[in-house]
Formats: sequence, structure tokens, C-alpha cells
Amino acid sequence: MRLLQITLTRQAHELLADILTGIESERMLPGIENSEAVFLQIIVRASNAEPLMDQIEKRLGKQHKFTMLLLPISATIPRLPEADEQDEDKEEVKQLSDKGANRVSREELYSNINAGINNLQYYVAMVVIACVVAAIGLIRNDIAIIIAAMVIAPLLGPNMALSLATTLADKELAKVAAWLSLLGATISIIIAAAIGYFVEIDPSVSAISARTTLGVSDLILALASGVAGALAFTAGAPATLIGVMVAVALMPPLVTSGMLFGSGYWSLASNALWLTLANVICVNLAGVATFVWQGVRPLSWWEKSKAKKASRNAAVIWIVLFTILLALINFNFIGA
Repeated sequence: MRLLQITLTRQAHELLADILTGIESERMLPGIENSEAVFLQIIVRASNAEPLMDQIEKRLGKQHKFTMLLLPISATIPRLPEADEQDEDKEEVKQLSDKGANRVSREELYSNINAGINNLQYYVAMVVIACVVAAIGLIRNDIAIIIAAMVIAPLLGPNMALSLATTLADKELAKVAAWLSLLGATISIIIAAAIGYFVEIDPSVSAISARTTLGVSDLILALASGVAGALAFTAGAPATLIGVMVAVALMPPLVTSGMLFGSGYWSLASNALWLTLANVICVNLAGVATFVWQGVRPLSWWEKSKAKKASRNAAVIWIVLFTILLALINFNFIGA
């Protein structure tokens, strides 16, 4: 459940009369009014928040001043009835079913993903930590330590952000996500290469050798993980991303590649880099496809048209890259 708080002028409040009338009385909390403004509080299901917020935003447009805040609710006493079951004919639920999605609102999804990439110092620190942890785990052939690096997973956030930016045709978010992905990869390669240069690396260690091969199963795993990651974000349950982080594992193959480059094992290092690239391609392809399937799209029709075109172009690019990877694997050019 979510608490939608709306602050608006009295004139704007009058324009929402029919929308507010359709909301159950037990979900309308006592509001506050004065001569100039009205403060409303509405309890909505997370999956119903976007249709209601879109209705209000479209109705008020840019002519009226208003602010909407969407806050999480842990519980209510007494428990509220399931509005979807009792009032299926209501416009709010009808709009939700038309979207064909059961997810958090577009704004909440954007906020959750953006929160993980808007602190550069934190991101760089996590990349360095994950890189060092992954390197130690790989050198010692310790799966538990490698999993710890996977759970940190700093590179997963920018990739999910890039998928969302493509789906919403958000160029600014796409630029930030792409830049952070490149920055994180560059830092990881440099640190790992330095470690490989000063520390003796044994490429026959199972933890390292397992990341110097690439097969179709690796592509399927990355695709499934990308779908799971996007679904976890749209469900508003980022805690489930821990399993996704472990499965995708962008950091260990990247660190493996860097250490092998630093140690002079060029061929094996290239294979590990191919595995990392395959994970990135599959995660982005699956992310875009899942966000589109979940009905994530901008509010206005012209932005929807632009986003649809951007999603289609991105899908074509990722599919072409995915096909190239399959061909290279099939003809044993990489992964063997």
C-alpha cells in the first residue's frame, strides 16, 4: 500500500471532484483546508497509484500548482478491504487492467532505480570494494567471498537504469547510466590488472577458469537474471535482487579479465571479458523487454511515441549483439 499526499489550490481541488468521489471513503484520510490550499491524503494499492496519479496530473495539467508525494505504508488498522475485488467497475481499476500490469508506479520505479546511481562517491567506493572482494575470492578460490562481491553488485544498478531510460526515452538518465557503467568497468579493470600484475594468478583455479568460457547456458542465465531484476524493481521489492545479483555476477568475470590481463594471459582474459559483455547485453535486452511488457511508459502521448521508438531501436541493437554472440559461440570463435 502507498499513501498519496496531494497539496493543491482550492480551484484545482474542485476540478478533481469526480475523481475523488470514486475513491472509497475508508481510503480517504481527513484532509486539511484553508482559504488558499487543500491537503489530501489517499491510501492506494501500489499497483493502483500510477493510474490515479496520471488522472490527477492530466486533469490539472500545467495550469494549476500542485504537489504529489507517494509514501510507503507498512500496515493499517483495521485492515482495508481489497478494492480490486469489490470495485472492479471503477475507473481506477479499469485503467490499471488496461495497462496489463501489476507493478509500482512509474515515478516510484524511477526513484528506486535512480537512487542507486545518484551518489558518485558511494558508487565508486562500492565498485572498488566489490572489485577487491571479488579478486580475493577468485585468487583463494573461495565461493563464499565471490558471492559477497556478487551481492554488492554495483554494476547492476546502472544497467537497470539504462534499460529504464531506454524504455522511457530519458536521454539524461541514459547518459548517466552509460557513463557510470563505463566508469565502473574501467575502475574494475584497472584495479584488477594491478592486482594481477603484482600477485601471481593461477588460471587453472576453478573459480577463475569457470569465468574464461562462454556458452549458450551463460546467455540464458543472464537473460533470466535480467528479467528477474526488472521484475523485482517493478514489484517494488528490491530485497529479492540479492539472488539476481548472484546470478548475473557482472563483477567476478570483469575482475577475472583484469587480473588475467595483468598477469599476461591475454587469450583467457579476452574470454572473461566476452563473458562480462554477454552478461551486459543480456541484462539490458531482458530489462527493456520486461519494462515494456510491464507497461512502463511516459505519461504524455508524444513522449510515449518517442519512448516506443527508443525501446524498439534499443531492442534491435541488443538483439543484433545477442545474435552475434550466439554466432561467435556456435562457431567457437569465443568461449572455448
